[in-house]
Amino acid sequence: MKARAVRIAMLLPLAYLAGCATPTATKPLQHGDPTIHVVNRSSTSIRYLYVVPSNTGSWGRDWLGSGVLGAGQRFRVAPPRDGTCEFDVRVVYSNEQSEERRRQNFCTVNEIAFSGAAQPAASNADFDVVNKSSQTIMNVYVAPARTGRWGADRLPGTISAGNRYKIRMPRDGQCRYDVRVVYQDRSTEEKSGQNLCAISELAFAGAPRPAATSSNPDFAVVNKSSMTIRELYVYPAPASQWGKDRMPGTLAPGARFSVKLPRDGKCQYDVRVVYSDQSSEERRGQNVCALSELAFTGSGRTTSTRRPARQRDTARDEAVERHWVKYLIEIQSQNAFPNWSDLPHNLYLRNRPK
Repeated sequence: MKARAVRIAMLLPLAYLAGCATPTATKPLQHGDPTIHVVNRSSTSIRYLYVVPSNTGSWGRDWLGSGVLGAGQRFRVAPPRDGTCEFDVRVVYSNEQSEERRRQNFCTVNEIAFSGAAQPAASNADFDVVNKSSQTIMNVYVAPARTGRWGADRLPGTISAGNRYKIRMPRDGQCRYDVRVVYQDRSTEEKSGQNLCAISELAFAGAPRPAATSSNPDFAVVNKSSMTIRELYVYPAPASQWGKDRMPGTLAPGARFSVKLPRDGKCQYDVRVVYSDQSSEERRGQNVCALSELAFTGSGRTTSTRRPARQRDTARDEAVERHWVKYLIEIQSQNAFPNWSDLPHNLYLRNRPK
């Protein structure tokens, strides 16, 4: 009996503590409420946080704004209560690594934690172009490193200041690329030799293009019209003639062609393109040493004034020939042309319209 009493006495404090303890159950969720907390459980600060409805296609604005989410901290995200529950979340750490959570049901969870596990990047060259300049980005071109094959514009629209756009790249094992953007004022910015498989985004801050020197007149012709450019002529201004066609082929809408010019100190050139419908467009007196590209939109084109080739009038030619024969027979009878090969009639026959 005494031993039993001792055991009961030992258990009483534990029963008291169990009765006073507060349960650690999560906060009850409200149906249709997508508000959550993003928790940084890594050892690195999070610089950017993107939250968008699933399948949006772009990441939109940075929810952190000018702030950061330090290690161990949390941030409240409150999307609009419009019935949307499924979201994609992406964080970018201060070391430029990123981590994503796709198709998360915000209406059934209180928080989403990120531990710092970097997103796999093997042979995946997809990346975001981030516009950190004060201008709109009009065009984005991507070429295998050191090839200069820029190809077509990758943007279906534009990227306004502060926004971003994801560029999808082929899964062909290629990682090293040169990336070039063209701003609203036609200035350009390039980043060469980028390993796109190792990064998730590429920021462009609007760094000015180095001033061109008089010894570098090279530039690119960009076809921003809806027609194919068949011919390209570049000649020192003022051009009294256009010289030879500079393109080995044609230039499709949206494509560009690099023009290489001699380093002879000349900068002022006249440029002319001929479209597939034979209309043409010109740019006169261009200082190509002060620009990187010249765009042709087709708005200033003029209709060709070339005369059609003269069609041979067979009946007329035969009538003229009969007249010559009759005339020459008459003068030949007078020995005016002792050598028949010298007769004007033979000259006419050798040179008559074909």
